[in-house]
Amino acid sequence: WQEAARRINYRRFFDVSGLAALRIEDPAVFELTHRQVVELVRAGIVSGLRVDHPDGLRDPGAYFRRLQEAVADGGDEHRAKGPLYIVAEKILAEGEDLPEDWPVNGTTGYDFANLACGLLLDGETADAVDHAWRDFTGETAPHFADLAVVAKKEVIGRSFGSELRSLSRRFLQLLPAGQRDEKDLPLIATVLTEVIACCPVYRTYPGAVATAEARRVVRKACGDALHRLDARPDRDGREPALVAVVEEILTGPTGDHAAGAGQAPDHERAQWAVRFQQLCAPVMAKGVEDTALYRWTRLVSINDVGADPDVTGVSIEHFHQANARRRAGWPHAMLATSTHDNKRGEYVRMRINVISEDPAHWRSLAAGWRDAAERLMSAAGMSRRPESGDLYLRFQTFIGTWPLPAGDLKEYGDRLKAYMTKATREAKLHTSWTEPDAAYEGAVHQLIDLVLGDRELVARIGEDVRPFAWYGSLNSLALTALKLTVPGVPDIYQGANVLDDSLVDPDNRRPVDFAARKAVIRELVEIAAGPAAGIAEAVAGWLATGDFARLKLWTIHRLLGWRALHPQLFETGDYRPVPVRGPRARHCVAYVRSNARHGVLVLATRLFRELGYPDAEAQDGPAAVAWDDTVVDLAAAGIRALNPRNILLEPGVEEPAVARPLTGAAPQLAGLLDQLPIAAISFDIDQG
Repeated sequence: WQEAARRINYRRFFDVSGLAALRIEDPAVFELTHRQVVELVRAGIVSGLRVDHPDGLRDPGAYFRRLQEAVADGGDEHRAKGPLYIVAEKILAEGEDLPEDWPVNGTTGYDFANLACGLLLDGETADAVDHAWRDFTGETAPHFADLAVVAKKEVIGRSFGSELRSLSRRFLQLLPAGQRDEKDLPLIATVLTEVIACCPVYRTYPGAVATAEARRVVRKACGDALHRLDARPDRDGREPALVAVVEEILTGPTGDHAAGAGQAPDHERAQWAVRFQQLCAPVMAKGVEDTALYRWTRLVSINDVGADPDVTGVSIEHFHQANARRRAGWPHAMLATSTHDNKRGEYVRMRINVISEDPAHWRSLAAGWRDAAERLMSAAGMSRRPESGDLYLRFQTFIGTWPLPAGDLKEYGDRLKAYMTKATREAKLHTSWTEPDAAYEGAVHQLIDLVLGDRELVARIGEDVRPFAWYGSLNSLALTALKLTVPGVPDIYQGANVLDDSLVDPDNRRPVDFAARKAVIRELVEIAAGPAAGIAEAVAGWLATGDFARLKLWTIHRLLGWRALHPQLFETGDYRPVPVRGPRARHCVAYVRSNARHGVLVLATRLFRELGYPDAEAQDGPAAVAWDDTVVDLAAAGIRALNPRNILLEPGVEEPAVARPLTGAAPQLAGLLDQLPIAAISFDIDQG
């Protein structure tokens, strides 16, 4: 593998040396490799496609157009984005959007997962969360972006040396004839490495003329790279000129460019630009997703695919703006909250989010657990011990996954060992996949055994984690309600229809007990067919006993059922934020999905712990929440509702609606959320 990293002469899947890429841009290769897919679509067996890793393609837009053309005979020609429903596993950076000319229906939803996760944590405590992490670990990197640049440069050196060498040689041939000196290849490689490492997105895309967004991205990358190159003690002095050439190639052609004396023609410069773009994407994937996100352990619930851990928290206003943009541009994009590529499943993220609501309490817990771990390791005579960053990651993993009740600690310990092995190898600080340090990994595993073997500490951690599990479960209900009602197509990953505590692959590939879930669904169908009083009693019982598996499945069952009955309402209906006013306004997200005659008001509680929502030991239930005259301002949103019914608390649509307090211009949240922390209230629109 070491030799392959330097000498390989074909494109690979990321850094897997034995897996060569196919030239899909060749029509014959495309036809042969897509024959069965096209046949399945034309036969009506497959109605949609998910295309993973499109950024590895030479020209993703051209590929998607060819794919739509290939299946056109089997689809609906009137679809706005093409005959076939296609979603792209395109990982968008903060503020980035899909290229408008791609004939796809949107992304696979990592962007929504990060948006919703950020909404359900307290961004106002970011400084306190940061201080707790730095005091525990001693981390000094000012921003995640700085750490990510370092990680990307390491990955280029370790895994992509062959690609960088080829790119550097091709770049040399693009320089004016009198400047082509092979002795400059090391300097060129240094410059290209810095520009690639500073690229803020996965890549830009080829075209007859570079887009304004592509130019902005390239200029930022080149500017940041030049700043870093200027700060190097071994700077050569020619770096600015080389960076200028890189920027010129990547932002061109302008449409009227003619090759100057001794310069390579435009088509060669364009080919080099594509090769550059194709290297940027895997470097971002391996450097950020599979390295930096495992080093930056400040609040790991927001460390996920496509996320920017420098952005801690999402405001309600930003959440509404993002949903409105999706409805306007990509109304059928997929909405994910857990996927096969997540660093941790949605329930784990929701539990860890609770740290943000009381960082001082978390700081105290982490310090106490560290002291207990130090005592155990000293008593065991351990000379090699896990580093502080790995301890901080492990303790947050306890918050997100600690089993309550304790259950099978042997199985839990095995899962933790597998996870920490992967996490420490991906971080590449003390061990790695290519150079594993058995002694360090052994210390990581031994500490897990010591902790889980100490009954007193197990009981203590269980009690410490209990509130995080409780409020994290409530977060999960809010997350579910949001995903099933905002613009887009909700996607539920295998097993995540209940509170699934899966970590990163392969933990999230464990077998799913679908039989048990089906049995619960049959029970819920029977309850839904009964009277409203029976539904209210069942829901109150599940909440009182902490049966969030049933509560989440109930929410999915009712909201997906409503979507099936009113598809146009959710496919093309309006999305309208509804103002929440009063002292507790920041704790509720409110919006309406509507068409000309019908609407659904969605309410989701957030920041439960800070709100004072009853905890797992309380008996009062949601009615005890002090909403302090906080109201939903329907009048400000231009809504006059008739015949309201709470979809989550009432029988099927055949039954008469039960009166709910949705009358008036500004109903109180205390009345709307007195039985559940979420609500989906269907109503007829007053045409008067």
